[in-house]
Amino acid sequence: MTRRRDLGPALAIAGAAIAAIAVVAGFVTVGGPGDSRDRRLDEMTVQRINEMMSIIQCAFNRSATAPASFADAMASTGWIDKDRNGIACILGADAGVFADADTDKPVNPGSVTYKALDRDSVRICANFRRPHAGEDCQGVCYGVTEYTEWFEPRPSGVVCRDSTLELVHVERPVR
Repeated sequence: MTRRRDLGPALAIAGAAIAAIAVVAGFVTVGGPGDSRDRRLDEMTVQRINEMMSIIQCAFNRSATAPASFADAMASTGWIDKDRNGIACILGADAGVFADADTDKPVNPGSVTYKALDRDSVRICANFRRPHAGEDCQGVCYGVTEYTEWFEPRPSGVVCRDSTLELVHVERPVR
């Protein structure tokens, strides 16, 4: 009489090993939960930079001079387009996220700093959690209309970019 082999335990162990290998391969390929979180937080840092640059541009449009400090930019009124004239440049922005904007270097991950370099040029520095390989935006990145230089390749840590401000000539409404 022949006895049938019980392959149940062996198949269970093989299945568990394959599942474990698949999970490890997924983390290696895509990155783990911590990597995903850091990526999202860095995206928020880029959004903060875009918001900061909009406030600076608003103040520059009014005076044709880069604000001496980011606090000055937040305190100024300016204009963005013909329908929004003489508004507070910080309109809608959370001033609390810019608490360290006028310090020398962004110490904490996610913080962003500002420095006027010349009458029409500024330096923005940000502290990123992870390196970024870059995106092929071809001038337009999802959710961003300007300042796409922050989507170029960059290392983790402190990264600074200089920008030249241009006076936006807007057709003012006739009053």
